[in-house]
Amino acid sequence: SDLKVFGQSSTSVVGNKDQLAVEDGLKSGWLSSAEDLIKQYYGIQGNGNTFKVDYTTFSDGPGGTLARVTAQVGSSGIGQNITLQVDMKDFVPANPPNGGSAPFYNDRILTHEMTHAVMDATMNVGSFFSNNQVFFMEGTAELMHGADERLYADIGGAGGPNISAVVAKVADWGSSWGGTSADYSAAYAGMRYLDEKIKAAGGNGIKD
Repeated sequence: SDLKVFGQSSTSVVGNKDQLAVEDGLKSGWLSSAEDLIKQYYGIQGNGNTFKVDYTTFSDGPGGTLARVTAQVGSSGIGQNITLQVDMKDFVPANPPNGGSAPFYNDRILTHEMTHAVMDATMNVGSFFSNNQVFFMEGTAELMHGADERLYADIGGAGGPNISAVVAKVADWGSSWGGTSADYSAAYAGMRYLDEKIKAAGGNGIKD
C-alpha cells in the first residue's frame, strides 16, 4: 500500500485478512500516534511525502526485526523511495494497539521506524550516513518512544553491573555502528542526555 506522512492515504491491500488488520492498525492509530510524537518532541514532520508499506518482502521470523525502513540515500540530501517493511510474522494475529512484549512493543517499534521515515523524507540523511552519524539517527528514534526498559536490561538492572558494556559503545560514536542492543541503549542515553542539557540551558531539547 501507499501511505503519506502527515497526509491522506490510499490502500491496495486486498484479500489478506492479516495484512488488512495491520493496515487498519497503521491507519487508525499506530502511524498517527508516531507522527504526533515526532512532531511534538523532535520538531519535524512530513509534507505529504508518499512512502510505501510493504507486507511481503521482508521477514526474519517471529521475534526478530518487526519492521524496518529502507530508502535510497546518496552522500547528501533526503532519502528517496522510502518503504516501511513490516514483518507479518510478528503481526499474526494482528495485535493493536501495542502488541508484542517488553521492551519491544510493536507500537514502539513502529514509532522508531516512523521517525526514520520522517527523517528520510525531510532531513539531510545522506550527510548523516556519510559522516558516520547513525548513532544520532538511532538514538533519536529510540528517544521518540522511550527506551528506559531496554537500557535498564542492557546495564543489568539495579546497580548496573553491565553498564561498562554500554558506555564502551560511546567510543564508537562518529566512527562505526554495531547495531547491537548496547549500541541502541548507548545512543538513546546520549540523546536523552543531550535533550536534558539543551533544556537546562533554556532550549527546547532535542528538537533544537
